[in-house]
Amino acid sequence: LTDHAEPLAGTVSWQQRLEYLRGSSALEGELRPRTSILGEIAAAQGVLVQGARYLASVANRLEGNNTYSDFVTQTAQRRAQLYVGGQDGFLHAFDARSAAETFAFIPSSVLPHLLHSTTQQYRAGDYRMGRPAVADVYDGQQWRTILVSSVGAGGSGLFALDITHPDAIELLWELDEHSSELATQQVKLGYSFAQPSIARLHHGGWAVVTGNGYQAQGSEQGAAALYVIDALKGTLIKSLEVQSDLARSNGLSAPRLADYDGDGVADYAYAGDVHGNLWRFDLLGDGAYGPDSSASGVGYYGAQSGSRSGFKVSYAGKPLFTATTAQGVRQPITAAPSLVAHPTGKGYLVIVGTGQDFELPEGIDPAQLTHSLYGIWDRHTAGQSTGASTVSRAQLALQNITQTTVGVSQDSGESSAARVISNHTVQWHTGFDTSAPIQQRGWVLDLQADGAATGEMLVDNMRSLGSMLLVQTQVSSGSAAQHWLYALNPTTGGATAHQALAIKSATASLLSAIQFTPAASGSGIQRGERAQSFVVQGRDTQVPIAAPPQAIGRQSWRRISND
Repeated sequence: LTDHAEPLAGTVSWQQRLEYLRGSSALEGELRPRTSILGEIAAAQGVLVQGARYLASVANRLEGNNTYSDFVTQTAQRRAQLYVGGQDGFLHAFDARSAAETFAFIPSSVLPHLLHSTTQQYRAGDYRMGRPAVADVYDGQQWRTILVSSVGAGGSGLFALDITHPDAIELLWELDEHSSELATQQVKLGYSFAQPSIARLHHGGWAVVTGNGYQAQGSEQGAAALYVIDALKGTLIKSLEVQSDLARSNGLSAPRLADYDGDGVADYAYAGDVHGNLWRFDLLGDGAYGPDSSASGVGYYGAQSGSRSGFKVSYAGKPLFTATTAQGVRQPITAAPSLVAHPTGKGYLVIVGTGQDFELPEGIDPAQLTHSLYGIWDRHTAGQSTGASTVSRAQLALQNITQTTVGVSQDSGESSAARVISNHTVQWHTGFDTSAPIQQRGWVLDLQADGAATGEMLVDNMRSLGSMLLVQTQVSSGSAAQHWLYALNPTTGGATAHQALAIKSATASLLSAIQFTPAASGSGIQRGERAQSFVVQGRDTQVPIAAPPQAIGRQSWRRISND
């Protein structure tokens, strides 16, 4: 809070600035005037924490004891608290009943910026924090609830808090590019807004899994890394580094973890990078059984307490897929992938979208870029060993936006731009015979209006509703602030079989996308007033989303055969 180069440094002491940050308005005018003592929280996604987060039977079986049952009892009356990152670099906690702020945390990497946040030059969003993740984790004796978040725009860092007791929150650890834990690593932590993942891994403990982020030291020539970090200690379990074929700045984005055998332990992680590479990481470790094993135990594909030395980059260190336009231009991947079971019953579809709303190369007009959605078939998801095998765009079935028209809300009568999407069949095997050779490895949908690029891109995570995929895109910042909401069939990338959006058109029988103007917050896919219902919420728009008929009512699960 002291910088003698700052004009007010000689007249305003660091103690006065500290009181200002704590809420004092005595020096507003000399320091930055505020309309609210609380820093701005706009378009942020918070996490509500109250009771235990898992089924007791599943968690007890996972750790081989009944301690989670005790934890469920202990947290049954825990005070509900909302945790959310602010635009000012603070993590805030609010009592869910009274809405009173009960706690705030400033990461160490944000501290050097506190002086600036008191000045007239400060802008809301300069230190926007990432989205926090919350999980219950086992420390070997008892269960604890932890929160992990990236620092976001405030710095290249990551931190974890023990929030088991909402009135006695403790800092567990912090990591940044200067941490001794990363001193020997080639790729350091960069800037990241993504939500980290917290999971039980096959080495026998709980871990935070996250991409290294962007503008990171060591990534200047195309390298990136997936960090596997001890969830309670903050020690680095393993850094899984990848190398792009492009010698320019890179960074790994938000990962999606997969537990394909349903034992509660993550088997694989998928993540994209700025160069458009989609990577898979093997987290089965040395205890991997493989698909034909008769090994006993809860897990089908890997031991629950094996070795971390077997964590590695899948497919011989090569990407599963590289996203390019039809002209061969690379498309960055910055949102976490989504996963759905493959319709043949073998493997999974890894669904990714491309887009980047930061760190664009100089001279690039984002409105002239073409981005796409992809569904890539990962055939080897049951512990098999893999060699280099990268899917190409030429192996994908093509879907396209066939028409842009006017959709009218069936509830309000309001009009919005809407789109019709093709639904071409994907020929997974020659002649649609599953015993024949593989024909296509997935699908692609280019986000183009009438065949022209608009800069429309995906930077938010996708959501599933039954057998339907909901995808929210946005037009680049160089154009009007408009978003699109797509309801797609994830197995084809095309239109669903039913009218998912409650809109109609005189020129089309089935509409698969609607345009909306985002509000300051609370936009996009929101829960509706009825149970298990969703709506598209815009500034002036609210359109119900209908689940597929087969998703209504009781759902059942089955293990997918990999024969």
